[in-house]
Amino acid sequence: MLSRIRLVTIAASVLTGTLMAHADDYKPVEQMSPSAVSTGGKAADIVGISPGMRCSEAEVFVRKVAEDVKYGNGEPQKDTLRLQTRFKGLSVSTEEFVNRLVVSGVQPDIQTSLDVACSGFASGNQVTAVSRQLVYTKQWSAPAVSDLLASLKAKYGEPSGSADDMFNTKLYFWTYRNGSQYPCENKNKSPDICGGGFFQPVYDPDSFQDFLKRDPRISEVRIVASIQTWSEEPTKVSRFGVVVNDGARTAKAAKIDSDDLFAEADRQYAAKNKPVSAPKL
Repeated sequence: MLSRIRLVTIAASVLTGTLMAHADDYKPVEQMSPSAVSTGGKAADIVGISPGMRCSEAEVFVRKVAEDVKYGNGEPQKDTLRLQTRFKGLSVSTEEFVNRLVVSGVQPDIQTSLDVACSGFASGNQVTAVSRQLVYTKQWSAPAVSDLLASLKAKYGEPSGSADDMFNTKLYFWTYRNGSQYPCENKNKSPDICGGGFFQPVYDPDSFQDFLKRDPRISEVRIVASIQTWSEEPTKVSRFGVVVNDGARTAKAAKIDSDDLFAEADRQYAAKNKPVSAPKL
């Protein structure tokens, strides 16, 4: 019987690093081509990075963000991993692929981070979600809430809904189903009614499908922005975060990557499981 998928995490390296191949690993054939995110033509990107973009293409935008940020090692990071399963004593792994691009550092008076999640080889090694966080360390150099909200609406359009959260935080939601934006009815003003900004920084087909069973809303395309204000100055932003998550794409990618790995395990086992004559007695 096939076991669940195991993630074999590889140490992070700078973006200029090369991937390592092991003799027993296999590289899946691409079965899912990258495509534009389904939002009816409306923007669904963060600093130019959007779901459906190849991970290698997203690296270009990651480097642009990194140019304005100071780092301990001077380079943004990429994380790689292999998907692995066991079948009747046989261990089968994919070749190593880039599953995460990370920028984290400081600008003058701002702490910033950018996180990009990518799928496996069989599903096209494409971006499934993007997240960005900005923390303003000085009140006087922080933007006004009204200006930030106007900027969000200019980029993504009118929100589908909003909700008050803890610690002087307001959430705004842009929710899409089958390519069309729909209103997020939130009569109780609870973040859970509209669904949070689900972000899975480490691509894990098994755990995503488990999350999907508990909350089908994560299979939709949603953009979630969070704006936290200074307690002593509620008109100024102290912390800002935005997530663009294509749950429909992630669900499809998770199934393709899982099915491909299990099919490869079957193939390899069948190739090794040849008839053997009984020993002479």
